[in-house]
Amino acid sequence: MFILTCDVQIKSQYKEEFLALSSVQIAHALESCGCLSSQILEDQESPGDYMFFGRWPRRRELLTYVESEVCQAFTQRLSEMISNTTSIELHSIELTEETGLEKDKKSTSANIPVNPLILDPQ
Repeated sequence: MFILTCDVQIKSQYKEEFLALSSVQIAHALESCGCLSSQILEDQESPGDYMFFGRWPRRRELLTYVESEVCQAFTQRLSEMISNTTSIELHSIELTEETGLEKDKKSTSANIPVNPLILDPQ
């Protein structure tokens, strides 16, 4: 499994356009490129700072997404909307284990200062 993360800082005048384009981007990744889940999160302590998060079963699906015309067009437009250097990381996960946290009703994300703007529609 592969996890792709991308941290971006968006100029305030582009926020609505960025969110709209991100929604299209996520739908494309999920529907056409084999993405397992994906979302955009905004840092509540630093408005305009966003993190894209996507899970891919194999490198092949991730490359299909990255090389797609939709992703290439988004990346080109994104370069005009950012106000700072973008950080992109790719993580390879060899083993995933159940933690049990998802069953613990006391474990929540309420204290995490992010706002899930676009969630996996599945």
